[in-house]
Amino acid sequence: MGFDLRGLKPNDEPVPDEPNWLDGNKWAIEQKEAWMSWQENTPGAYFRNNVWYWRPLWNFVCKVCNDIMTDDDMENGM
Repeated sequence: MGFDLRGLKPNDEPVPDEPNWLDGNKWAIEQKEAWMSWQENTPGAYFRNNVWYWRPLWNFVCKVCNDIMTDDDMENGM
């Protein structure tokens, strides 16, 4: 199990429509390839981590961003 995050506006380019992942026709395959290429080449567009890596990542965020996060923010992020 994991968590996926998508950036709301990773750059000024429009976000492409997400393809129908269950459709197997040629057009859908091309859409999927274009979507995956956009994700891989657009920093901030997509991030995934499995459940075991979220706590260490959150601890890092709290340590680095403790000057802009409240105690409630840090506690609720766990």
